[in-house]
Amino acid sequence: MRRAVMAVAVVVMILGAAPARAAMVPGFSIGVDLVATVPFLEWAEDSGFGIGALAYGAYTALPVVHFTARFGYIHGFQKGPKSIAQVPLLLGVKVYPVKALGLYAAAEAGPVWAQRTVSGEGQGFQTLWGASGGVGFTFGPVDGRVASFLPDLVHADKVLGLLLTVGYRW
Repeated sequence: MRRAVMAVAVVVMILGAAPARAAMVPGFSIGVDLVATVPFLEWAEDSGFGIGALAYGAYTALPVVHFTARFGYIHGFQKGPKSIAQVPLLLGVKVYPVKALGLYAAAEAGPVWAQRTVSGEGQGFQTLWGASGGVGFTFGPVDGRVASFLPDLVHADKVLGLLLTVGYRW
């Protein structure tokens, strides 16, 4: 049994390390992320679960540091008569403490254009300043991340969410 566990551990380390080494070369990369948001606090009162997509761009400055930009659309499903759609432009950094494992920490900030819709009352648009911070895993061209998401830093005590992303990088 110990041999089987050890063999699986070695295979996972080899498979995880080889794709991660390919991303160590300085340069640009692009990709796309599929996004899901889970709102909490007062944001959860105005909007339900959200889905969307973000275009991704990154510059690998050092093997363990990537400067990132993500832009896209997140549609919040209607909750009662209300819904919120967001268009974030997030600039940030990813840091790989152990590059060979593909694990990283990421932080982003930037404008979030929000559209709040209330049935019978119409729509309202706002430009907010948002941020996210979380942890992720890169396995070859596939990237997954779990992060906290604050679409409005001014009202961070009222709008907090979970941002789940799965992406593909070229």
